[in-house]
Amino acid sequence: MRVKNPNEFDVKVGLRSGTGGTDFTVSSGATTTINVPDGAYEIFFRYSSDPNGIYKGDDFRLNGNGVEIQIVKVVNGNYGIRKVR
Repeated sequence: MRVKNPNEFDVKVGLRSGTGGTDFTVSSGATTTINVPDGAYEIFFRYSSDPNGIYKGDDFRLNGNGVEIQIVKVVNGNYGIRKVR
């Protein structure tokens, strides 16, 4: 799994699957790659520019494949991120 952050702010990523999960930070202008097993995932984001907000991305499933998420300032992109708190 790879997360790209071309923005001027850091993004804390929370990846959840079942009862487990992991958190990692993607710095401004950076890309972070982590290895995760096949399965169904929920993903959450916390932007340093909005430290009290939590954003949820579309759920996804890995099955012998990878996923790349790019956090961009685009409305109506092909990957939904919505504010949940």
